[in-house]
Amino acid sequence: MKEFNIVIEICGSAGEGTISAGEILSRFMSGQGFEIMSFDSYPAEIRGFGKCVAHTRISTNRIYSPGKFSDVLIALNDKHAIDQLSALKENGLLIYDSQPAKPHKEDKSVVGWTKSDMISYGIPLNMLARKATGNARGMNMVALGAVAALFYVDKHGFIDSIKARYAKKKQIVIDSNVNSFLEGYNWTKENIKKIDPHSFKGITPLKQKEKLIVNGNQLVAQAALDANLSFYAGYPITPATKIMEILSRELPKHGGVLLQTEDEISAIGAVIGAGFGGKRAMTATSGPGFALMTEFTGLSVMAEVPAVIIDSQRAGPSTGMPTKTEQSDFNSAVSGGTGDCPRIVLAPTDTKSCYEATVCVWQAKLQ
Repeated sequence: MKEFNIVIEICGSAGEGTISAGEILSRFMSGQGFEIMSFDSYPAEIRGFGKCVAHTRISTNRIYSPGKFSDVLIALNDKHAIDQLSALKENGLLIYDSQPAKPHKEDKSVVGWTKSDMISYGIPLNMLARKATGNARGMNMVALGAVAALFYVDKHGFIDSIKARYAKKKQIVIDSNVNSFLEGYNWTKENIKKIDPHSFKGITPLKQKEKLIVNGNQLVAQAALDANLSFYAGYPITPATKIMEILSRELPKHGGVLLQTEDEISAIGAVIGAGFGGKRAMTATSGPGFALMTEFTGLSVMAEVPAVIIDSQRAGPSTGMPTKTEQSDFNSAVSGGTGDCPRIVLAPTDTKSCYEATVCVWQAKLQ
């Protein structure tokens, strides 16, 4: 089997379908048998605007990291894509909108910032989206169509993946996305002369078992349910909030109780109280919230009351960067306590071990 490895980034602004396009690309490639690893960057949801990047690594071999630099950058938004060019390899490929809604000044066009050895393909993303649907919302699908055409990807399989992504939407939504994809695919086939080396043609990954595309938060929540979690207390904080969202929906179905508290201190206090009462209890937080739990963590150790804390880590010091994940709290988790305050720290290295570590907490009878 021919080996293949590529990192594709889609860069746009919130609301332009950047993350959705990355999800469709990842799910389609995984369905074709490729190994995939995704890493999405997005602005704080409270802002409602800002830079989004869907980073996807696709390979015929097992993947251990998402890759630092990209081979391909798809620019849905020139302003944000200019900033993202630093993550594109020196001989990388840029796909940009050759006919934007408004003319760019020279220093505002992403193609004007490319290096001499980069390859650029100008595709009228905005124009083709408007042709397909009457508005620019389909630019992300036009871009995916261009990728499928350029890299010799199965058109019909990609369309099936788009339909699956929007299966719960109205038929007009499904049709508009498919039409946008086809406009990008057909235009690229007819107008772009390929000069880059990237191609999926002739690459057939070994058939594998059906895969589940999930992230660590989703598997932590599922593991807690499978381990018969009785009580969860928490306060919303990115990027741990998803755990509470899932459990708020699923835990009551399993006879458990979820309590949203007024802050992280109350959450850990409630978990320790439930543990004292003999219940399997858990909370989840991120760096700033974990710092607030330090005193109660010491109480749990001193009183020998079990408490499970999931630290879904964000980047940076202090309040950090809510929308970027990083292994930033490990030292604090291991050593961050007052006096003699030992604790057991399980540090997962991938999504699978997120599930295993969470289940292990109770299987090992630590409670």
